[in-house]
Amino acid sequence: MTNEEIDEQIKYLNDRVIPYLLKYYKELRISDSEIQKKLDALLEEITRLKNLKK
Repeated sequence: MTNEEIDEQIKYLNDRVIPYLLKYYKELRISDSEIQKKLDALLEEITRLKNLKK
């Protein structure tokens, strides 16, 4: 995976996926603590992607 592809995936997660999931979770009335756990997992994935960059 190239650095550009990694950047694109990170941007997609930040710009599209996370805002969508926040709205979706709130509509499902998931507790704030559960939402935070799910967001933490996504942030770990973003960190993992950043660490792949050369």
